[in-house]
Amino acid sequence: MEARSLIIICWLFLLSAPMGAQGTLLTPAEGGEIVLENCARINNRETQFGPALLDNELIYLTRPKRGNIDPITKETYFKLFRAPLSPDGSPAYPQPFSVELNSNYNEGPVSFALENRVIYFTRTLQKAGATLEDGSGKTNLGIYSAYRAEYDWAGVRPLPFNGENFSNQHPSVTADGKRIFFASNREGGYGGYDLYFSDFRDGRWSEAINLGPEVNTEANEAFPYIHANGRLFFASKGHGGRGGYDLFMIDLSGRRWGKLINLPEPINSPDDEVGITLSPDGKFGYLVSNRSGGKGRDDIYLMRFARGFSSLQGPLIDGETLTIYDGSKSRRIVGAEVWLSQVSPAGRLPAEFYSFQRKAGQNASSLNPIVKPLGLLAAPALRSDREGSVRLELAIGKTYEIRVFRKGYSPETLRFLYTESGPSRPLVITMQPANCVRVSGRITSVADGGGIGELPLQFRPEGCPIASVATMTDITGNYEICLPPECSYLLSAGKAGYETGTLRLEASQLATNNHPRLDLSLKPEGGLPRRGTESDGAMLSLSDLSFYDNTAVLREEQSGDIDLLARLLQERPDIRLLLIAHTDGPKAPQALMQLGQQRAEALRQALLRRGFAPGRLRTVSYGNQYRLKKCSNCTAADFAANNRIEAKVIGWE
Repeated sequence: MEARSLIIICWLFLLSAPMGAQGTLLTPAEGGEIVLENCARINNRETQFGPALLDNELIYLTRPKRGNIDPITKETYFKLFRAPLSPDGSPAYPQPFSVELNSNYNEGPVSFALENRVIYFTRTLQKAGATLEDGSGKTNLGIYSAYRAEYDWAGVRPLPFNGENFSNQHPSVTADGKRIFFASNREGGYGGYDLYFSDFRDGRWSEAINLGPEVNTEANEAFPYIHANGRLFFASKGHGGRGGYDLFMIDLSGRRWGKLINLPEPINSPDDEVGITLSPDGKFGYLVSNRSGGKGRDDIYLMRFARGFSSLQGPLIDGETLTIYDGSKSRRIVGAEVWLSQVSPAGRLPAEFYSFQRKAGQNASSLNPIVKPLGLLAAPALRSDREGSVRLELAIGKTYEIRVFRKGYSPETLRFLYTESGPSRPLVITMQPANCVRVSGRITSVADGGGIGELPLQFRPEGCPIASVATMTDITGNYEICLPPECSYLLSAGKAGYETGTLRLEASQLATNNHPRLDLSLKPEGGLPRRGTESDGAMLSLSDLSFYDNTAVLREEQSGDIDLLARLLQERPDIRLLLIAHTDGPKAPQALMQLGQQRAEALRQALLRRGFAPGRLRTVSYGNQYRLKKCSNCTAADFAANNRIEAKVIGWE
């Protein structure tokens, strides 16, 4: 059973999240729509989850250092805590929430109704102080209520739709106390945990009602939260999204339900988001996530929204049609492959599109990202239809790049900005016929599986009166070449330090495959692993890294070059990198030097969290010693131009 399912079923939260640096500000959405901040005063190495607002306090769950031990997890049971909120929404240091509600077992999450006079909460099913077990000896969870007395909560009682043979948990009740939403694994659902609701009528709660397939899937749905405006939020792994458990929103206020919305970045991430609560006006809220850079297994984050609930809708999505033409016959092309990618503000594509190429300069060589051969990219989801058209879903204010390929034609690329008035360039691509077939592949080392860079390749035709065709691999061992299709070829590859390898490419492969691929692994001479030296000293400029102004807090989700570096390190396990920070500003030189070292180390830690060995990454800071823009009365723009981080390929000692 996967770890995140155990969260929902057995209260077991992830035990393997890396312990990163203490978080403060994290990634804002585009244009500052959404800003996240780690609630550092309440988060620790443990799990914090289940946030709820009560008056001017944040109520949440965590494991205390001392208390009864759960025999399943071998850790203390989860207990409720409260943290007073400052005017800006930041929680202060926590205290225990309630003496009366804390039993000897798990408590929470909670929800409040009727002007915060009634609390609903999850608890291990109990009777007369002892746990209830089903027929298999398993203890389940139920939902309980209590009312607010003079000094504490009193009158604890179970809700009538609890049962010994299944669990109910994660209650969220409407402000008027007339409807409660919760997660349950009772029989009759769509799979795993489903979301249900129950209505309070004539002094009693109704039977549990499944929310149906618009919300529930074969996977788990959990942690529902109903806002006063009728929007239901919940966590799910069954609706797709950005990875792991994502948070979704659906408007239940009308007679017809609204569209299910996957909440935008930075709320959702490639990791797990499993809880949310919002202020009544929708201007701020709290998020539970196990994303990297936190303090423990799951942390609580403060969210601020520039436009309230409008910020949660994500970018406005519109549709446009791309049309693809044959430039020689003025007809539309059917079945063309289309890769649609969003371009970052720094001009970068997603990291999975890139390979690397070294370019020699007068004083030093540079390492430049280049788009991988199309045959080595993941298969695209889009193809042109019988009309030569492709329908594209685009977000206003974003820049996109389209790459189009069809066998028998040269590939084409189109980059454009999508605005409210439409694309900045016509979405029309004209392709020119090609009399060769594009063959791609990767040459790797048998020793470590890494790519062999700058390796000469020769394709010698067999049975055809044409000359041999040559090319060279890039730094990560990738290559692409266009070959006349009527021949078979013998590929020969070799250079100093490796045994020469050969591989045959049949004419039938050229005739039948859209993306003929020819990979080859070479043995190091003498069977000894070799350290690549062809790229030593090459510098890679990292334009897509983002730090908060005058801080070393790395905006990881807005820094695509972290993934770019990870790709380089993964595909070339024989190289090391020196991360060089240049910092500029009105601060003293020593302070700038220290800030640069902190920034380089923040980048290094982000890469270490991705599993790379510490010995492959070194850091250095030069402060403002090597300005790109020389200035005496420097402006803020001058300082910004001089702030940068570079990666230099260095040899092994």
